[in-house]
Amino acid sequence: MLIRHKGLELDVVTDAPFIGARIAAINCSKNCPGCFNQHLLYEPTIITPAQDIIEQIQSSISTGIIFGGLEWTEQPKELCELTLLALDHNLEVMIYTHMDLQEFLEKFPILSGLNIYLKCGEYKKDLPPYVDERYMINLASSNQKIYWLGN
Repeated sequence: MLIRHKGLELDVVTDAPFIGARIAAINCSKNCPGCFNQHLLYEPTIITPAQDIIEQIQSSISTGIIFGGLEWTEQPKELCELTLLALDHNLEVMIYTHMDLQEFLEKFPILSGLNIYLKCGEYKKDLPPYVDERYMINLASSNQKIYWLGN
């Protein structure tokens, strides 16, 4: 499958409880005030075979993939395909979404119970950032929460 994205940044240490490759989605319809990913909307869209993305990650020190930057749930087939392929290659997975946990699990039942991390909650510029001490990840606003979906 071909994956549309706005870029892949290898060896990120700030957005997951592992060293990961952050891949940016192509859009976000939320338009949260103060969003620090808005600039990505104007970057060119890159189209890459899913297997090539996995190989790029595995050729770095990254041990997983971070779906962050804009909103991957607006690309559901690509999100699920790349998540499952990453897990098949023993990579860790972190998905950032504006959705709450229940909404995400209803829209993506195929990902329920898998060994992935999920950051839920839209960015709210009026809420302070904080560090999730369980996973040692900086979150942009205090309404956001990280979940482990595995058993």
